Amino acid sequence: MAVRNRVQNQKRKVAVCLVERNPLAARYLLGLFDGDPNIEILSEDSVLNAPTNDNRIPIFVIDAGAFSGPLGNYLTVLRSHFADARTLILGKEPSTDELRRLLFLGIQGFVSYDEVKDRLCAALRAISEGETWFAPEALREFMHDSGRLLRAGTATGEEDMFTSREKRVLGLVRRRLGDKEIAEALHISESTVRFHLSNIFSKLGVHDRHSAAELATARRAARKTTHG
Repeated sequence: MAVRNRVQNQKRKVAVCLVERNPLAARYLLGLFDGDPNIEILSEDSVLNAPTNDNRIPIFVIDAGAFSGPLGNYLTVLRSHFADARTLILGKEPSTDELRRLLFLGIQGFVSYDEVKDRLCAALRAISEGETWFAPEALREFMHDSGRLLRAGTATGEEDMFTSREKRVLGLVRRRLGDKEIAEALHISESTVRFHLSNIFSKLGVHDRHSAAELATARRAARKTTHG
């Protein structure tokens, strides 16, 4: 029975929704998929407007370089329409901060542009079977960096790490407020907000507000676990 189920899984087609704004890149990717009979291509419209009895859970293949705005905004809208969406991102090799942000957004895999030809179809099959797909060296660097920052965070309490104003700014960043909104809430200038953010980023070892908010939340959770 186990062998039969395995054969059936191998024959089951992988439903893929290609999110590519560049026509030439889309044509190239479709050419790669044409060589794999187990991949079924679905349009965005057909997926987002699929009937409720359609049990297929597609994998959205998204070219990060094709978006002029934040990728996170698209993923948020996508999940508002399709809660079970699985996502595979194509892009330049991410930094540790970028990988942390992508994982925070809930993606299932990442394939760099250099590896698309050789690894994209394999990544899709892995994700369709409930696995994830990330470069091992990138994950090792991410785990090492995150572990170091979390250890530093649990050893040094937020009350010791930040000034009172920095803590207030960070709290508003966690609530996803922009510089202008933070400035208005704290009755300070936007340049002062950016000054405090620069200090916060330096202390946390990150380079953007999304990573700062995520790491600060993780540090707080880790301290609660450690100290009960």
